[in-house]
Amino acid sequence: MTRTLTRFVLAALLLGALCAPSAAAPGLLYEPTFRAGSPGDVLVPGKPALTRGHLDAFVDLFESAFDLALPLAAEQDLRDRIEVDFEKADNEQRAAWIGLVKDLPAMRVAAKAGRTGEVRAGLRSFRLALDKRMVAAPRHPVHMLLTLQLERRYIPLWPGNPPVAAGPAQAYLEAVEFVVGLGRGEAVPVSVTQRRMLEERLRRGLFTQPQAVREELAAFHRLWLAAKAAWDRGDDSARFRARWSAVLLMSRLLPEAERVEIEPGPTLKAYAAAATKVREAQSGYDAIATAARNPATVLVVLKTGLSLDVKPDAPTFLFR
Repeated sequence: MTRTLTRFVLAALLLGALCAPSAAAPGLLYEPTFRAGSPGDVLVPGKPALTRGHLDAFVDLFESAFDLALPLAAEQDLRDRIEVDFEKADNEQRAAWIGLVKDLPAMRVAAKAGRTGEVRAGLRSFRLALDKRMVAAPRHPVHMLLTLQLERRYIPLWPGNPPVAAGPAQAYLEAVEFVVGLGRGEAVPVSVTQRRMLEERLRRGLFTQPQAVREELAAFHRLWLAAKAAWDRGDDSARFRARWSAVLLMSRLLPEAERVEIEPGPTLKAYAAAATKVREAQSGYDAIATAARNPATVLVVLKTGLSLDVKPDAPTFLFR
């Protein structure tokens, strides 16, 4: 299945490289945005002010320093809580918080130049400074959310060799929803009950996956951070290729009796028509559950469709 899918994906990528996407009918494009706005946007005025770039830097440093990916809802919650806290803070407290993220530009330069010692020192300094703040005020709303995310790094969710912790598992399920959304041309929300049911089904089903696939799942948070960044910065042609790779996956994962033939086309109208076929053949939750049980194919779509090449030792703040 994976080898065949890869051939289909490569065909779609070649088609996307040769053809410029044209407009699709309104309402038929799933267009997620993982990081909106400009870094220069002022969120809380004053001296100093809080900009969107400060929040971006905090998220990037936190995820890099602790080797995790914040779930989408948790990241938005964190941003909201920091913004509220900053608005109430005095100038000295504001300056101290901004001091947490001021070194990220220099760390990016050092990372790109291969000065790994400087990067490690910078991340360690961030961890120590943040830890000091969290120890001093453990019940602070921001610190409580951060503590919860740190704990999720070690909570085993799916057993096996190696086990998959709750953090990477959450990243994988978010990536599945993203891929399925692209394949169907619509967002596919999953309820809390459905997510818990799916997690349990995967706990049993993913146990039998090859070790190489499980190793990728155990570190999936890194791939998901790279995928979100690649999608946000991708141009129309890059997104067009990703859409086709996803719709081809979803068509091939349909039950045999419901399977539809999909031929990659050169326009967004052709993509929308293909996505509609896939959407009409299967319910949203069934599509999510089917894709989630096939991690090797999801990995192919993300890596090939978004042209990802994630180095195992690269700090994740470089993805942005």
